[in-house]
Amino acid sequence: MKVNFIIPNIPNAPSGGHKIMYEYANEFAAKGHDVHLYHVATIDRIKYNMPHWLRMIRTRLFFPDSKPKWYDFDERVQTHNIPRISKELIRPADANILTMWAEVLNFQSIGDTLGKRINLIQGYETWMAAEEDVHQSYQTGTVNIAISEYLADKVEDATGERPHVIKNFISSNFQKKKELADRSSASVSMLYSTITCKGSSWGIKALDIVKKQIPQLQVEMFGIFNRPNNLPAWINYTQRPKDLCALYNSVSIHISPSINDGWDLPCTEAMKCGCALVCTDIAGHKEYARDGETALLVQPEDAEALAQSIIKVIQDDELRSRIASNGLQEAEKYTIEIAYQKLITIIQS
Repeated sequence: MKVNFIIPNIPNAPSGGHKIMYEYANEFAAKGHDVHLYHVATIDRIKYNMPHWLRMIRTRLFFPDSKPKWYDFDERVQTHNIPRISKELIRPADANILTMWAEVLNFQSIGDTLGKRINLIQGYETWMAAEEDVHQSYQTGTVNIAISEYLADKVEDATGERPHVIKNFISSNFQKKKELADRSSASVSMLYSTITCKGSSWGIKALDIVKKQIPQLQVEMFGIFNRPNNLPAWINYTQRPKDLCALYNSVSIHISPSINDGWDLPCTEAMKCGCALVCTDIAGHKEYARDGETALLVQPEDAEALAQSIIKVIQDDELRSRIASNGLQEAEKYTIEIAYQKLITIIQS
């Protein structure tokens, strides 16, 4: 089977949405399919900080083989740099898998001349586009697939039809390698992001409150951005960690203060590594986080509530162990093999 993956321009640093598409491409190639992956330099309707010609120079100069330096592709995946979405630049295939509202709208003019169109919806992208544009992307004749029931609800509200749901998987690279009893109870990890919907500022405020009550608190914060200037000196920050699995395995608790998220990969990655999860009570988290069972849930933008939940998990050994154990069992449900089988069935149907 011929499968195309159409992806926004190559990110310099790891991106969750890109990573999911890359892993799907690798899995399809490993299963013997003919896989081509296209990175699109410029997508109409997107506002860029640099002109198209400069974007093309950047892509050709830094990524001549159309591969990001932070991800290892299966050698059977054929990658391409293309300037824009065009039927002259993309080969016909059994399926064209897209993953961004603007890509889908750009692809609309091509129709099905290049094969079946599939929209893998990984987030409710109103943070980067008008709601009417996002909803329009659901109504272009593509086969819509949401990564969560929450996103499926959004699509159904906009279209009147329930999309397919294929929940995100967790890379096999993430494994529990250290028992929770061998980790400090007062150790926490958190993703830092400058994107407002990730709620990082609330997470930092909560950690500061915890530190005042539990002086031995250790925090491993990570992200693709430079260390924020206002980050307290006692918080350890790793930019683009080389071994994120080891980082998760070094702490007992992972927190996510996100305000809006389609899935939040670090949460399930940390669960798979044996961490107890404390996160905000938002739809994207509740796909895998059940309050008091696989996580403790708190209201978004409430630093005090987040802090008190972290303190509770630190001080209650039985609670911390139970949430971590239940979370690990939950995380083990999300494998690429299950996701692949569902996706291939949709393509063939």
